Amino acid sequence: FVGRSLREILAPDNPFTEAIVSMHERAHDGESSSIIKDEPAGSVETFVEPFRSPEGEIIGSVTVLVDVTESRLAEAALRAEESRSRIVLDQMPAMLWTLDTDYRITSSKGAGLAGLGLKPDELVGTSLYDYLKTSDPSDESVKAHQQCMRGEACTYISSGGDRRLRAHLEPLRDASGNVTGLIGVALDITAEMEAQELVRAAEGRLELLVRQLPALMWATDREMRITWTDGKALEGVGVERAQAVGMTLQAYFRDVCTEEALVRHHQGALDGKPVGYLHEWMGRRFNVHLEPIRATDGTVSGTLGIAIDVTEQMQIEEALRRSELSLAAAQEIAHLGNWERDFSTGATTWSDECLRILGLVPGQDVIDPTGFFDFDHPDDAEFVRRTVAESRASLGAYSIDHRIVRRDGVVRWVHEHGEYTLDERGAPAKLIGTLLDITERKQAEERLAHLAHHDPLTDLPNRLMLDDRLAQSIAHAERNGRVAAVLFLDLDRFKDINDTLGHSTGDRLLTHVSGRLLECLRTGDTVARSGGDEFIVVLADVAQLDDVTKVANRIVDSFSRPFAIDGRELYASASIGISVFPYDGHDVDSLIRCADTAMYQAKDSGRNNFQFFTANMHAKAIARLSLEGDLRRAIERGQFVLHYQPVLNLASGQVVGAEALLRWNHPDRGLILPADFVPLAEETGLIVSIGEWVLNSACAQAQSWSERGHAPIRVMVNISARQFQERNLGDVIDRALIAADLPAELLELEITESVVMRDTEDTIRSLKSLKKKGLRLSVDDFGTGYSSLGYLKLFPIDTLKIDRSFVRDISVDAFDEAIAAAIVGLARSLRLRVIAEGVETATQLAFLRRVGCDEMQGHLFSSAVPADEFETILFEGRRLVATA
Repeated sequence: FVGRSLREILAPDNPFTEAIVSMHERAHDGESSSIIKDEPAGSVETFVEPFRSPEGEIIGSVTVLVDVTESRLAEAALRAEESRSRIVLDQMPAMLWTLDTDYRITSSKGAGLAGLGLKPDELVGTSLYDYLKTSDPSDESVKAHQQCMRGEACTYISSGGDRRLRAHLEPLRDASGNVTGLIGVALDITAEMEAQELVRAAEGRLELLVRQLPALMWATDREMRITWTDGKALEGVGVERAQAVGMTLQAYFRDVCTEEALVRHHQGALDGKPVGYLHEWMGRRFNVHLEPIRATDGTVSGTLGIAIDVTEQMQIEEALRRSELSLAAAQEIAHLGNWERDFSTGATTWSDECLRILGLVPGQDVIDPTGFFDFDHPDDAEFVRRTVAESRASLGAYSIDHRIVRRDGVVRWVHEHGEYTLDERGAPAKLIGTLLDITERKQAEERLAHLAHHDPLTDLPNRLMLDDRLAQSIAHAERNGRVAAVLFLDLDRFKDINDTLGHSTGDRLLTHVSGRLLECLRTGDTVARSGGDEFIVVLADVAQLDDVTKVANRIVDSFSRPFAIDGRELYASASIGISVFPYDGHDVDSLIRCADTAMYQAKDSGRNNFQFFTANMHAKAIARLSLEGDLRRAIERGQFVLHYQPVLNLASGQVVGAEALLRWNHPDRGLILPADFVPLAEETGLIVSIGEWVLNSACAQAQSWSERGHAPIRVMVNISARQFQERNLGDVIDRALIAADLPAELLELEITESVVMRDTEDTIRSLKSLKKKGLRLSVDDFGTGYSSLGYLKLFPIDTLKIDRSFVRDISVDAFDEAIAAAIVGLARSLRLRVIAEGVETATQLAFLRRVGCDEMQGHLFSSAVPADEFETILFEGRRLVATA
C-alpha cells in the first residue's frame, strides 16, 4: 500500500469511499473524525486524526481501525432484549407505574391492571392522589410513595377495597443522583393472603384443641430429653413450655413419680412396645400411655406420651360399682362409650355414646349382637383379636389404641380399655370396657412426628433423618460390596437473591430447588435440606462411580432452566462436592465433612460445577483455614507493608508516580505476594478493611515524601472489586486524604477492566462520584477483558494501563505489538494517557516510545521496593536513560 493513494486502495464499489476520503481531508484541516462500517463479516470503527510535526504543522493523518463487531452485536442484542422486556412487561400478572416529582403518573403497564378494571397507560397524566382518592399522609400508600420520593425504597401491602396488593417502590435518579421520580410494581396477593389466613386459622384451632385437652402430652428423644410438651394439665408440672424443651425426663417429672418407674416405662416404649399404666399425682389419677416414635425405616427415635386425667371417669366407675349407677348416667358425665360382652351368650351391648363413636344413630341403627370385631380396621383387626385373646387367657385388663371403620366408611382412631368380671368359679363372665375417640390426638402426634424429621420450609428430610438414612446406606453398601455417595450442594450467590428480592422470594426459590432436586434422583435416594441454602443428597446402593457422575451432571444441567417465581424468571446455579463410601470415609460425619470440603473446591473452580473429594483437599482446607486465621490477625498485628514501583515519563525519563503494591510480612512464611492471599481476602470480605489500610498508608507515605522536600508525585492504589461495590468507598477515600493532608489530584485509583465493565450504569455513576473529588482514575489490565467502546468513552477516566502480557512479547510477537499500538492509538483518540506495565527490555522501551506511549513501569528501571528505597531513588534523582 505504501506510496498508493487512498482511492486506489479502496474497492471501487465501496459505498464508504467518499466518506473515508472526506475524513482524511478533514484531518489535513486539523479535524478528528470517526465512522463505523458494517459488513457481513463484521463491523469496523475507523478513527482518523491529524498527524503533526514537532512544530505543530499538519503533515499527514493517522488512522486506527478497531473491530467493534462484538459491541455492535451486543447493542443489537440489547435492543432485542428491550423489545422482549416490553412484551413481558405488558403480559406480566402485575401492574407497574412511574411518577414524576409532582406525583403525576407518567406510565402504567402490566396485565395486572385488568384485575382493577384499568388499561395500560390509562392513568397517564392523572395525579396519584386522584387515583388513591386520598392525600391523607397517614394512608399507607401515600406514606410509602412520599418516603420513596425522598430517596428510600420501600415495600407495603395495600388493603383498600376488596383486593390486597403487595407493592414495591424504588426511586428514579438522574446522572447526579437526584430523585426524578419513582417506579412501582404491585402484585395482587388477595388469594394468597386468604389462603394463609385459612391455614393460620386451622393451625390455631388445632393448637387451641390440644391446649384445652384435659391431659398432659410430651415427646422425647432416645436420650429421654423433652422435645415437645403441651396440654391443659401442663400447668400442674410447674414448667413453662419453652423451658421444658431440652430437659431430661427425670427433671421434668421430678415431683410426679420416682425416677426408677419413669425410666422403666419409657424404656419399654423405646424398645418398640406401647406402654399403658395408671398413675396418681397431686390427688388426681391419670391414664398414661406411651407410644414409640418411629422413623420411616421403622427404627425408634423417641417416645410420645399422653397422660389423660381420668379422675372423674374412675370416680364414676367406682360410683357405679358402689351405687349401681346406670351406664347412661356414667356416659353423660364422662363422655365415654361403654360396652359389655357376655361370654355366656356371646352377645355385646353398646351404650349410646359407643354407637355415636361408631358412626351410628342411637335408637335407629342396629348392630349384630355377636359382631364384637365388625368395626375394626382390616389392618388392625388381627392385632385387636390377638390382644383380646391374650387378655382373656391371663384374665388381665388391656388398653390399646387402634383404628375402626365406621359404617359411613370414615376411619377413626379409638382408645379401647377392657376388664374382666369373674363368676363364682373364677371363670370370665363378662368383659366390660370403654371406648374413646382419640383421632384428633393421633393426628396431632403424627404431625409432631413429621415435623421432628422434616424441614418446615421444603418438607424435605432434615439433618436428623438424613443422618439415619445415610447410616443405613453405609450399612447396606458394606454388606453388599457396593458404594454410597454424598453430594453436598450449596446455591451460588444465594445471598444476592435474598438481599435484592427479599427473604420470602429466597424461601420460594429454595422450595423450587428442592422439587428440582427430587426430579433428578432415583427411587431410594434421599435429598435433605441441611440449613440455609445447603442441601445434602445421599445416593444409596450405587454400582459404579459413573452413576454418581451422571446424577451430579443431571443436577447441574437442571439448574440451567430458570425458576418461575412471583411472575419473574430467576436463574440459580449450584456448587456440588461429592464424597464416596468407602473411599472417603466410613461414617456419617466424615462423609459429610469430605463432601463439604469438595463443595468449596467446586466454588473455587468457578461455581456451577461438581468436584469429587480428593486426599489433598483436606490438607488444602486445613491450610486455607490456617491462612484465613492468620489473615484476620495480620492488620491488628501490623504485618502488612507497602512496596512502591516507580512510574516514569517516557519523554523526560523522570519518576512521576508510584504504584503502591501490598505485601504480607508473615511471621513464619516470610514475605507473601498478593496472588497468594488477596483471593482469600476477597472471598472472606477482609479485603475491604485491608484496602482501607492500603489507602491510608499510601496517602500518608506520598505526603511524607512531599514534606521531606521531594517534588509531589502521584501515588497509584489498586481498588478491588469488593471495595468498588462498597457504598462508603467515597467516605473511606475522603478520610484517607484528610488524615494525610494529601491533595486529591495526587491520588490515582486503579480499577481493573473486568470491574469497570461489570455493571456499566452503576459504574458510570460511581466513577463520576469519585471523579468529582478531584482524583485520577485509571483502567488496569486493559485489553485482557471485553470493553465496549461505546461505554468506554462515557467513563470519566484519565489513564489506560497496557497489561504486561502484551508488553512481554513485544519484538517477538507481531500480534501483541499491534494490540499495544492499537491501545495507544485508542487512548490518543479518547484523549487518555497510556501506561505500559512490565517493561523489562530496551527493545520494549524503544517500541513504546515509537508508538507514543506516555509512561511505563517495570524491572527495566526498578522493581517494587520498600518506601525508604523508593525515597533514595527520588533523592538521587534517578531517571530513565534515553538509550536504555
